[in-house]
This record gives sequence, C-alpha cells and structure tokens, in this order.
Amino acid sequence: MGKPLTEQYISNKTIRIFFVAVVVAIAIFSYKAREQRTRFTEVTTESSVSMEVHRTLMQRVATTFVRTSDDRLFQIPWADNMAYEKKHLAAFIERGDSIYKQANSDSIFVIRKGQRYHFVLEERIWK
Repeated sequence: MGKPLTEQYISNKTIRIFFVAVVVAIAIFSYKAREQRTRFTEVTTESSVSMEVHRTLMQRVATTFVRTSDDRLFQIPWADNMAYEKKHLAAFIERGDSIYKQANSDSIFVIRKGQRYHFVLEERIWK
C-alpha cells in the first residue's frame, strides 16, 4: 500500500523546497565568486606586468590569483611548463617571486633567487 495522501504531499513538498534551496545556494555562491573575480586585474597577452608576489590567494590549475605587497590583485590564466617539477604556474608561484610580462607577448617570467622561469599564457610548453 502507498503512503497516505497527506504524507505523500508533505514528502513531495519537502523535496521541492530542498531542490529550490540548493538552486538558490548555487546561485549565491556563483554570484559571490564572479563578484570576487571582478576585483582582480586580469593578465592578458596585451598586459604589461611587473610585480612581486606577496601572496597567492587561490591556486587552481586553470588560474592563479596573486596579491602584491602594495595590495594590487591579479588574475593570471593557466600556463604549464612541463620541464619544471611544479608544472602548473598556479602551483609554481611562491611568495617573494617576481613576475614579469611584456605587453603584447604571451610569455610570462617568474624570477626566483636570480633564476628566470618561462611560462606561456594558456599554453603547455616543454622547455
């Protein structure tokens, strides 16, 4: 035998409320993430950048978020160099590194302890 009509109605109502709550929560988190990203200056091929990394805020394989010592915020797209132990730029960059990129170039350089490491924005290289 099936559930009494009132129990079934309550069960269906509970599922609908739960579904709406999940959708609303996802929308709120999406909005907040998008709002957070607008505070960052996006580094593109056209950008010219010279900065010292004070802190990496978030590290994801696809994007690196950096705060400089003068509180500027940058969003750097993914870049991989398979020749390095830490292949992804997001995992490679550390506090104290300097980052340099000329305008109208896709090459980005990380300078650490006098060594220069090469990455190419949105590309995977093997050198």
